[in-house]
Amino acid sequence: MNRLTYRWVIITLLVSLIVTGCQQADIPSTPDIAKSYLVDNRFISLYGLLGGENVLGPAISPLMHMDGIDFQFTSAALFEFNTALSADQQVKLSPIGISMAIADHFGSSSDQAQGIEVYPGFLEFYIQIGGESITGKPLTNVLYNSEKSRIEQHFENLGFYQTDSDAPGQVRLLDYGVWMCANECEFSKQENSEVILFSESAQPFIVEINSLSPETIGRPLAIPHIAQDGKIEQIFQNVVFVVPSNDLKEIQLRPIPSMLGMPIQPEISHEIPVLFIEYLEHNIGMQYAGSVVTPLLRLSDHLYRQCFQNLCLDYFPYNPENHKIKPLPLGYLYRDRFYDQADSFDPELQFINQADVLNIWQEFSSIPPNTSQIISVNIQKDQIPLENIKPDLILRLPEDISITFSMPPTQPDGSTSLTLYPINAPNGTSISYDVCVNLFNEMLTCKSESFIIWAQP
Repeated sequence: MNRLTYRWVIITLLVSLIVTGCQQADIPSTPDIAKSYLVDNRFISLYGLLGGENVLGPAISPLMHMDGIDFQFTSAALFEFNTALSADQQVKLSPIGISMAIADHFGSSSDQAQGIEVYPGFLEFYIQIGGESITGKPLTNVLYNSEKSRIEQHFENLGFYQTDSDAPGQVRLLDYGVWMCANECEFSKQENSEVILFSESAQPFIVEINSLSPETIGRPLAIPHIAQDGKIEQIFQNVVFVVPSNDLKEIQLRPIPSMLGMPIQPEISHEIPVLFIEYLEHNIGMQYAGSVVTPLLRLSDHLYRQCFQNLCLDYFPYNPENHKIKPLPLGYLYRDRFYDQADSFDPELQFINQADVLNIWQEFSSIPPNTSQIISVNIQKDQIPLENIKPDLILRLPEDISITFSMPPTQPDGSTSLTLYPINAPNGTSISYDVCVNLFNEMLTCKSESFIIWAQP
């Protein structure tokens, strides 16, 4: 048993003795009720500097003492105070991640750990909290935890995570302290932040996920799985990774625009706007995007679109400078159609003229902030209304947030509508949306519109 492991065994025993003593002196054990502790004065400055309870969670143990070192758990970390060190090093976070043997569990050797980088989607929070001096070195690449529907990355002292429902840039800490203190601290586990150790071996796309822009590929929508063609694939909001099961180095992207029935023209040479070229080269690379397969399409005054072999890009001319280009979230539609493997892909599908099939509109061209909007749809084929068709509505909100809603099935007249929840956005914000529908598994048809958040002065 090495010295670090020995220290953790002693700390765990010490916590058990202290908590047991408190129970005997005060009240009987009540496992479902968390005890309340104050953060010790030795740690209060660093605790507050790192964000306090909002970031590190509450204190879940009393102050403990061992070998001249004082310790105290919060739900996300373990603070230690060592008088034997220099003044600027006396207070720090303990390496709980090392004590969990996370690197060994996820199959990362010490040599491999040297090359692990911080996931780009976590980088801003990582810098904000203090970088490696606070988190310690990264122990794993970013991982997708399907049980908790979150991405996560483990460091020596802390664990980062972001759930599928979190806004981009919203990063939180895993409950390392709760995991280490276990039942002794009598702190109720939090559903989203609970530590669950699982294998990294089923994450064949880790290198690509870490090297490509998270805003471009989007969040994972499914765990890696065997697709209908026998290949391993993983579906993200905007792209789909795929690799042959017998050669995990041949990673590619699925040509989802054509697989979803979008009317592409690969045989024609289309011009690409310079802004799109710069975006792709900076965020994902032309080799992943593939060749251009459509011209630049003007869908409205507020929205232009161009598709490449493996993804589509939208251009919003009136958006703020860094938010004018966004990938179209085709991953949702791909998942709904192919992930359950109920449907098969037929490359001979015939395209339908979307102008004759799908019509969409909103009740108001502009709405005040925090006001509901009603989106309506009418679907026809050969001038005959189509009943019991369920369109998907993809709402695009500020801060690169996309939300997909399943609209009610169409009525006998081919119409349906959905009332959106009130949208809180600044005056003058353009809100765009796509309505997409699969017609009897024949093809994907989409149409786009937008409205303005506008309050009269």
